[in-house]
Amino acid sequence: MMLETRFDGLVFENPLLPASGPLNGDFDKLRFLQDQGLGGIVTKTISTHEPKIPKPCIYGGKDIIQNSELWSEHSLDCWVNDFLPAFWKIKNRPLIVSVGYTQEDMAILIPALDPFA
Repeated sequence: MMLETRFDGLVFENPLLPASGPLNGDFDKLRFLQDQGLGGIVTKTISTHEPKIPKPCIYGGKDIIQNSELWSEHSLDCWVNDFLPAFWKIKNRPLIVSVGYTQEDMAILIPALDPFA
């Protein structure tokens, strides 16, 4: 079965992509998701500063999981100088970089992350 999907100039081997969240919050997690055969990869949301994460931040029940994290616990510097360059070397499918949240944040984030998007 052919599952190739095209969207906004990107070609995905299949239409399965992870949502931005705890499962894609660093290089090892991005690599793991790629190895599972997803059509594309999405980063955890990156912002200009590290969040204050309440504990517990993830709660699961029998049929539910809730996540109260707002964005990545890692700094923009860590993403730009560590995680994304390492992933860029091995990536073999589209990468979508999730960013947030304000217009002022975008003025900093977009230029810094554009080389990886």
